[in-house]
Amino acid sequence: TVELATQGFSQNNYYVVAAALEVGRASYESVASNEVLTYSLGPAESACLNDDASAESGHQAGGANAEMAVSLDPPGAEEYTLTKVAVFLSEFVNAPITMKVSADDAGGYPGSSLAQAQYPEGMLRQGWNILEIPSFMQPSFTGESFFLGVVEGETNNTVGLDDGGYGHSFTKAPGGAWSFMFSGELMLRGIVEDDGTGVEDSPGDLVRLLALRNFPDPFNPITQIRYELPQPGRVTLRIHDLSGRLVREFLDSQVHKEGSHTVQWDGRDSAGRNVASGTYFCRLDVEGATLTEKMVLIE
Repeated sequence: TVELATQGFSQNNYYVVAAALEVGRASYESVASNEVLTYSLGPAESACLNDDASAESGHQAGGANAEMAVSLDPPGAEEYTLTKVAVFLSEFVNAPITMKVSADDAGGYPGSSLAQAQYPEGMLRQGWNILEIPSFMQPSFTGESFFLGVVEGETNNTVGLDDGGYGHSFTKAPGGAWSFMFSGELMLRGIVEDDGTGVEDSPGDLVRLLALRNFPDPFNPITQIRYELPQPGRVTLRIHDLSGRLVREFLDSQVHKEGSHTVQWDGRDSAGRNVASGTYFCRLDVEGATLTEKMVLIE
């Protein structure tokens, strides 16, 4: 018998299996098995991975602000968007997890941060976990490799380690430098989606002409958000926190003329309350094109 439970989105399913046996009039059923994750890639999706799906051991990087990461390659030279991450937890201790995507722009080590999101313990379990990156922070790649990693907190789950290979995994102690892992591959995977960008893809052309930045950054408590439009269009401008929650909305599909525009954020949410210090994302949407800028509010 198979119990099926859909978790979050349609292709992420957990199966629990039990064996049933009938002998004469007697019926017997085994205890339920452990939960097994199955995920079917969509028609435009591909998986980026280095592990063989078997966790012989596990890895923790060393406590709060320690990091681990694996280098991944998109399946081709076309433009792909990283929409989901997969992490295998060999030990789950009811702790949240913070996933981080970094550019390959630091001499073969994780470099500039492209996206970072925290997932609460209620979304996690031992074994494979498929986690969706909030749409406003999904990075895109055109052939270049990238790094997918974990930023540790005070209490941490253990990430699975495939001892059958090595060559793509890195670790960093709190306050230290990145170092190469000479044994094992971290069981971290990226799921990318082919953007299918063609010559008629006007949002793709537009996003290369848009500009979005804020100054000062880091800031306390006020920063100026400046955006430039190459043509008139409907503009939506919002601020989100690391979890993807909407913090403040400045513009909602309002028509603006081309040129430079500025709004000021005073570190308050839509209800007028001061927000906590930390990392926030400003998202600009214009006629189907999207830009995201990371901002840091300090104490």
